[in-house]
Amino acid sequence: LRSGRGTVAYDDIVLEEISPEEAERERKAATPAKKDRGPIEQDPNAGVYPDEINLARGKAFTFSLKPNYRHTRDEGDPLQLTDGKFTTEVGFWSGPNAKATVGWRIGRPRYVAMTVDLGAVEPIKGAAFRTAGGHAGVRWPIVIDVQVSDDGERFYSAGDLVSLTDDDLPDPSEQQRYRRFVYHSLSLHTRARYVRLVAIPAGIFLVCDEVSIFRGPDAFLDAEPGRPVGGRLSPERLTRLSAAYRIRLDLQRALALTADAALPEAQKQKIKAAGVRLRSRIDASVADLDPATFKAITPCNELHREVFRLMAPVLSAQGRGDTILWGQEAYAPRTPFDMPTDAPPRMRVKMMRNEYRSAAMSLDGTLVDAA
Repeated sequence: LRSGRGTVAYDDIVLEEISPEEAERERKAATPAKKDRGPIEQDPNAGVYPDEINLARGKAFTFSLKPNYRHTRDEGDPLQLTDGKFTTEVGFWSGPNAKATVGWRIGRPRYVAMTVDLGAVEPIKGAAFRTAGGHAGVRWPIVIDVQVSDDGERFYSAGDLVSLTDDDLPDPSEQQRYRRFVYHSLSLHTRARYVRLVAIPAGIFLVCDEVSIFRGPDAFLDAEPGRPVGGRLSPERLTRLSAAYRIRLDLQRALALTADAALPEAQKQKIKAAGVRLRSRIDASVADLDPATFKAITPCNELHREVFRLMAPVLSAQGRGDTILWGQEAYAPRTPFDMPTDAPPRMRVKMMRNEYRSAAMSLDGTLVDAA
């Protein structure tokens, strides 16, 4: 128990002997690799777009939820997102320089809105949000909605920074891989005096040490600001952004596997081109999702199904048949990208007398060639 108090009940305990070699492999897998701690760095643009004008530099943020993570909170939090300073160390939210970071432990509502007053209506073409995660239960944002306003009362959505980031997104399944990441884009086309970022993390923690708002050409002062929004995302928009996020992550995983597969280079390039086309269609594919009828079942739509079809050549390249049956622990986490093992499929169930338990097998197929 984390708190050190409470009651835990067990109905049975099974001890299984493993070899010293297996024990060492499990120990290493459970221990994150140590990294050198670094100093505070200076960069007014959060490490991206060094030639752009950062309109937020030195301006204070206000927050819908006061920063409350004990290792990072201090009186300087409102200005620390725009001071041009960020930590390069592995302890982004708990190391000696953690006070350069702003952090939250989030309950209800499950988001943080952070707003900056630029002082005047400005043309805006981009934004950046620097964060870290992948370890100790700190997961990645699902949504960072950039909302703009001329008067601080009526806000409009200019775009989701997670969706607009061109780089491969951090994979939330890699929860023992600490890394820093900047969500960024120069594809906004709007104007604002007040810019509000509504961030929704996948878990209960959110950390950030720098936010940038980039100035666009003066012609953007005549641009339509975007779609009207309230203080929080509507169920419709949240459902669609979340579905798009899942499809994009699965597309990344599928393309990463095909890139490493024993396939002819021409076929790899063909699959990569197919992935680019699928990426361009993600937003349109979720535009009509209705939260009242949407079910979080994979695949969530036809485009998502096409993403999984990219995997067929990878399995075929391994010399496997059209249908693959392989062993799987009943409650082990399984993703569509786990590769079948070479071991003969078998079911093994350990139980006491008069007890009932389940077993599981996985069934994969290679009948569809998406390339």
